[in-house]
This record gives sequence, C-alpha cells and structure tokens, in this order.
Amino acid sequence: MAIKNSVTVQLKSSSYMLGETSPIEIRDSGFNLVKQLLRGQRAELDDGLYEISAVLEDGQKHRHLVHLQGGSQEEITLDAHEAMQTVRPPPQRVKLASSPAAESDHESILVFTAGAASDMDMASLDLDFEPSSGSAPEQGVPIELAESHGAVLKEKRTTAAGDSSWFFEPSPHLDSVPRADFLIQGRKITISLPVNPEGYYPLNACEVVTIMNAGALELRAWISHERTVASTMQHMLAAGYILHAARIASEAGELLRDKYQDPTGALLGALLLQKIGQLEPHRGWVRNLASDFDWLNDSKVLLALLLSREEAQQDEALTLALRASTKPMMFTESYSLLLDLLRRWPWPGRQDERHTALESLAMMTPYTNWDSMMFYQMNTLKE
Repeated sequence: MAIKNSVTVQLKSSSYMLGETSPIEIRDSGFNLVKQLLRGQRAELDDGLYEISAVLEDGQKHRHLVHLQGGSQEEITLDAHEAMQTVRPPPQRVKLASSPAAESDHESILVFTAGAASDMDMASLDLDFEPSSGSAPEQGVPIELAESHGAVLKEKRTTAAGDSSWFFEPSPHLDSVPRADFLIQGRKITISLPVNPEGYYPLNACEVVTIMNAGALELRAWISHERTVASTMQHMLAAGYILHAARIASEAGELLRDKYQDPTGALLGALLLQKIGQLEPHRGWVRNLASDFDWLNDSKVLLALLLSREEAQQDEALTLALRASTKPMMFTESYSLLLDLLRRWPWPGRQDERHTALESLAMMTPYTNWDSMMFYQMNTLKE
C-alpha cells in the first residue's frame, strides 16, 4: 500500500473570524478540486503536484505549489499581510449592477460579470485568474477635491510616481450618506464615501484612489484595511469572488450583531446576504439598521424590499422606498435595487407617487458609473 502524504495549511489573517472560516482549496495537476478544508486541518494526499489556494482579506487568491511523494509531511502558510502593506488593492473590474435600461423580465437588474458560475468554476476554468490591475493614472492630469459632504479629508498622499490618494473620516453628525466631489478634466465626479461613524482613525476611514478604466481617469473608494471584515468583503467582491464574499458575510455573525461598530460594513454584508437570498432571517436586524442609522439610506431600500413581499406590509414598504429615493445611496447596488423595486412594484395603489420617484431616480441614471461599487455620479462641467 502506497504511503499517504499529508499537508496542513495555515492562514495568516488579522481577523480571527476570517482565518477560521476562509475555505482552502487543494487541486491536483489536472486542476481538479480534491480537498477543501479550513485553517489547521490536515489533508492526506497521494503522490503528485498540488496547488493549495485561498482567497484572503486582500481579495486575492493566494497560491502555493507543493510536490508530494514518499510520505511527505508539509505545513503550508498562506499570508496576505505582507502584500497588503505594499500592494494597492486591484481596481474593480466586475460590473456590480446593470443599467436599468433593460426592461425584460428575465434579465435581473443585478448582474455580475462573473455570471452564474461559482467561484470554484472560475478557478477551474482559469487557474491563474487574477483581477485586472488596471493602468496607472496619467501623470500631470489635475485632480482637485472640490468639497466633501458628511466627511472631512484626513490626509492626502502622493507617491513618487505621482499617484494620489485621499483619506477621509466622517463628520461628527451625519444626516445623509457621506460623499466627495472631485474635479477631473472638465468633469465633476461625486462618489460616496464608505466611512464608519464609529471609532477613531483609521478604523473610521476610507481611501479614494485614481485608476484608468477604458482610457478614462476614474475614482474608486475603499474601506480602510483596518476594518478587516468589511474591507475583505469589499475586496473579494471587487475582485470577482462573489461567493467567497457572500460566504464571509454569512459567517460574519458578529458583523451583523455589532452593527454599531461599523454600520457601513454591516450594510455591505446585508447586500451580499440579499444577493444570495439569505437576508430574510435578518429582517429584524435590517429594521434596526434602518431605524438607528437614518443617514444610511441603503438600509431603507433593503427593508422595503423585504417588506414588499407581504401585502400587509406594502404601505410601509412603499413609504420607505419613496423616502429612500430622495437621498444619496452608499452603494450602486442599492440604487439599482430601488429602481427595480419601484418599477416592478407588486401591489396596486399610490401609482403617482411611484412614478414621481422613478422619474427623479431616472434622471441620475445616465450619469451613474455602473462599474463602481460605491455610488458614483459623473457630470460634465459647463464652460
């Protein structure tokens, strides 16, 4: 009988929860998934070449190749921490919400370019899949922070290559989603800022960076790395690992229970749970989120969506949706959900109010950047 080899895999993570719940995949030389385990577990394997991988908190799939033979006993460590200190997170390349122009009932308004394939399918089709790093912004292009609403600029950093990033923290009192206006090449860009009104810098911060997307200079806003769980979900989602991000949201019970520690991160988790159809059991929590953080407009959309499924709750649901239509969103997906909900409202009555809200929302649609996770409006300045 051939002697089995054994591999034990460790994950280095700044979050205990992420380290304990992130799945580890072991694939053979034919890219076939042969084992799936968690940190510290041991796998017994036949002789051969194996790839060991896990998606870690930087949103990247980290890999290690190992050749096993003759009863090898290996301990492998996958670590994203050092890379996160030096490497800029990849710009978003997945389409997070589709344009509401498509009216066909069979086409969901929520479309991810990763399609219906699972994360395992993506890995088996392309072993070396990595999110596109994008190209660096053109040097010498003037970018000006015009003003911010509900947030203050903590610091601005500029690299030797001339790339800039802006770090924001929330204002003391919020009455709507924080956002910032930037002026770039004759355009005004308004982007929502995923700050956290609880805690101190950098646990309350977000970072805005510049990228080149299809030849155009754009902005992206990232949750600070110190907000580990929320940052991990955002990076996984942006990198196309949708099911991995949803799994983290599903496992992150403390993120939902402790919404007062990071309501923006909790909202992102709720959107992911909605995406995989697991938000309904948390309806009471969503109601509390909408009530306790009135400025976080997206929570009203999620609560309205849940309540709209019951005729007895339709009036409250529509009232929430109408209120949400009057203020900015944090996430583009929330805006897309609201448009879809109002357009396909399942109950009769209050049609004039719905149509008025839809007309108001539709005016923003041509200026919305659907590639951005954070709600993002772009307008050309008049000369």
